[in-house]
Amino acid sequence: MASTNSIQQLMNAEEKAAQIVAAARKERNERLKSARAEAMKEIESFRQQKQQELDEVTKKQQASNTSQDALQKATTQKIIDLEKLFNEKVEESIQLILNKVADVETNVPDTYKQRGASARGK
Repeated sequence: MASTNSIQQLMNAEEKAAQIVAAARKERNERLKSARAEAMKEIESFRQQKQQELDEVTKKQQASNTSQDALQKATTQKIIDLEKLFNEKVEESIQLILNKVADVETNVPDTYKQRGASARGK
């Protein structure tokens, strides 16, 4: 009877140990799942933060490109307007220059006359 009792105690102890080991494994698995879930939350939060930063940089870049495009269009339009104005005024400008070149005064200015007289001793 003593040996049966001892065997029974050993079996009970073995069952209890198995239950303790199973409970420890279960608790460890739950902690791993919890840690994994928490890490995934942190990763998702970090991902969202970086996505927002990327979106802001993209918007700024697009705004910069838009203003650059507008400036380029305005500059191109000004060049076209100036070329048009030049083409309209080129004949008038050439005629004005030719008239001024052909319009030469043949009179000797009074100041030269006075200098010439004083140089000759008069």
